[in-house]
Amino acid sequence: MPETVFIRSIMTGAFFTGFAWAGSLVCRRKVASQELGPTSRFLMPGVWNLTSLGQGLIVGGQIFLLLTGLGLLATWLMPAPEHPVQQILRQPGITPGQVGLVVLAVGVIAPLAEEVFFRGFLLPALAIRWGANPANHLSAILFGALHGSLYEFFLLYLAGLLLGRAALVWGNFVPAVIGHAVWNFWGLAVVLSGW
Repeated sequence: MPETVFIRSIMTGAFFTGFAWAGSLVCRRKVASQELGPTSRFLMPGVWNLTSLGQGLIVGGQIFLLLTGLGLLATWLMPAPEHPVQQILRQPGITPGQVGLVVLAVGVIAPLAEEVFFRGFLLPALAIRWGANPANHLSAILFGALHGSLYEFFLLYLAGLLLGRAALVWGNFVPAVIGHAVWNFWGLAVVLSGW
């Protein structure tokens, strides 16, 4: 089963990345005749440097702390169903190689693909149409809905808002990628620790 998660993650990542790239090209062609100036950029820049890394580490830590606190409160009020990743990682007989595949899928591939799509493409494209704040809320709603868990929707929406805010503030989707990866890695560490 961990192999299936890894393969699905790669396929989904390729789809979202390809969709963001193709959508960016289509949007640029549609507005080529309009004078939108610098806002006609439909794919937010992705600048990989130490500053982006530091910004992402801060955002990831903030998201992890906020969502862990709210998640504990929500679980105290209403017990949470076990997350599918928890079920996979707690299977008897899971090998270190299989754990590595799940960690790679959840900690690297998913954050990269989701952030390229949601904060790299969708957020700036929506911002051109409706402005930055409504675009951030709408992309965060879609981010929460994509994960398909009504129980986790509000927490994922909040995470999407924070990731979108980071991308908008710094004009770069890389801090959102790093922040998302840090958040996922901390979550994996909690699951693997058995806490």
